[in-house]
Amino acid sequence: MITCGLCRKKEASRKLEWLSGYKLYSLCGDCAVTFELYADRYLAQPSAVETDPDTVYLVSGFQRSGTSATMRALWAGGMPVMDRAERMQTVNRVSDKDYKLNPELFELTQEDYQQPDFPDQFRGMCIKGLQQCIARCKPQVRIKMIFMRRDYHEISQSYQAGFERGPSPEKVEKVVESALVAALNRRDTEFIEVWYRDMIRDAEQGSTEQLGRMKELFDLPLDITAMARIIDPKLCRFKKEELDLEINATGNKRITDTEIASAFGE
Repeated sequence: MITCGLCRKKEASRKLEWLSGYKLYSLCGDCAVTFELYADRYLAQPSAVETDPDTVYLVSGFQRSGTSATMRALWAGGMPVMDRAERMQTVNRVSDKDYKLNPELFELTQEDYQQPDFPDQFRGMCIKGLQQCIARCKPQVRIKMIFMRRDYHEISQSYQAGFERGPSPEKVEKVVESALVAALNRRDTEFIEVWYRDMIRDAEQGSTEQLGRMKELFDLPLDITAMARIIDPKLCRFKKEELDLEINATGNKRITDTEIASAFGE
């Protein structure tokens, strides 16, 4: 029996090329559905641009702040990205008939973060590292970082929808501010802050302002038009002006700091 290359539990029933064409997986039916929804947009491999081999290109931010959407857009524009297939198990584990997480997470594994030379091994590539990774990066590695921002209440309630529990807006604010201070204190890091809602608004209005800022930071010939096609405003499902800020969106308990970390393998 050939085991599914993602969940590694069920029998594989078909082969499906995942994202940038770097890998060909044998997938079970359930895992294949995750990718079929976006196959027409993601399975065609774009022409990869030539990057600086001495630079690590980083997308960071709190969970649910548009980091995955940004990674998808960069990949579509020709940016070589790092993915870890095993992290897709999180999508299949927590998604249900009413709510599905991102079609892919682009997240690293705990073992990646634990390498003593992290993120040296990813020079010349774009990686997604959640907010904790900034302090974990070894010194004297040239980093260009896009730090995604989002309203703290939107993050909190989006997190609760996906995981049935989530951090308070106050906790999100504390973690984000700590990550930004860490970035400011690094001489080897050049970064910009991009608000997720600004990127969504651009997509709705046919603008590429925020994507242009990303291209300018990375200083690479990324395909802005291809990037813009990937941004889907429908995936921005929690908007502050539509939320009841006085209640927990799902009525479930708050998640602990330890649970937040373990949910993402960190």
